[in-house]
Amino acid sequence: MEEKEQRIRACSYCGSTRIEPKILFGGPMAQLDHKDGKYWCLDCGKESVPLDFHSSYEVQDFRESAESQTQDLPVEDFLRVPIVPLNTGPLFRMGPMELPIGKVARVVNVNWNENRLEPLEFSVPFLDYWRAVSGKRYNAREMFLMDLSGMNDGKPNFMALKKLIKHRYEMWLDIGIRDVQDLFDSFAMDISWAVAGTLSCPSTKLFEEIFDLSDRCVPCIYIDREVRWDRSDAGPTDLGRLVRFLFDTGFERLAIIDLPRLGKREGYSEHLVDYLEGYEGEILIGGGVRETDFETLQERGFKGALVDPFTPVIESIIEEPEDAEPTEDSMPSSDYSERRMPEALPHH
Repeated sequence: MEEKEQRIRACSYCGSTRIEPKILFGGPMAQLDHKDGKYWCLDCGKESVPLDFHSSYEVQDFRESAESQTQDLPVEDFLRVPIVPLNTGPLFRMGPMELPIGKVARVVNVNWNENRLEPLEFSVPFLDYWRAVSGKRYNAREMFLMDLSGMNDGKPNFMALKKLIKHRYEMWLDIGIRDVQDLFDSFAMDISWAVAGTLSCPSTKLFEEIFDLSDRCVPCIYIDREVRWDRSDAGPTDLGRLVRFLFDTGFERLAIIDLPRLGKREGYSEHLVDYLEGYEGEILIGGGVRETDFETLQERGFKGALVDPFTPVIESIIEEPEDAEPTEDSMPSSDYSERRMPEALPHH
């Protein structure tokens, strides 16, 4: 008989193993029928769906990561989050690699082709892009990783992502969440924010389920004249209606990406910004956004900007990198061996 693999279950916030199942009472068989998968942490007091680890070493590593993310850092009123599209699909077909994953994985620009985000031919190694946006000249504290294989085809490359994600930064990740298990898989990558995008979402019910499970998930509304979903009947195509639904569900923050502008580096849609101005809630705008747009977006009340890949500023840093060699902390981790806008939008 095969020996069953032992798992260590720990709090997804602080890494404590002192957790207890949360049971919702009120039904005829409350102890059986009313478990929602959440646990209470006896140390930090928060409730969440716990993470499973294979060893005490992994638990300790996660704890140290959680502690580093909660250190006293200046709170930024306006978030500047570079979008980093990763073309991880080709890595599935590669055998054992002698080079570090950061030199093999490629950051690409993207083009929306009315149905999916296609990687363009031009690309740079992830390590080069990472150095550019995380170095002293650009100094990004947060990064939005798009796993195109996961978003387009439902095949995220977890092995590559696990090695690329760094704990010292606020990492956003869109792997193409299609169900609750994908949410769990996202957090298993040790990220700060899981991104649940409409491009892969099968229904609005998934957003409600995600909100009940975690407060570290950001809904991302992808639009091309209207909201774009995994399928046409998955949810409302009216942008304002979906924004209100998500805020009414309880989300405090959401992202909106203008797909036809994404990767063009020509600035955000004035029409979109005019339409969204005044909503009560944190909204980040993406799609064509450049560094020169930050001040205006902040003045107009938006929480932040999702910066286009390969803006002229980022390209210039990649072409003329900083003299200093990257430290160990700036290198992608390899500790784990496995594991057009509408012509008119309705008023709100």
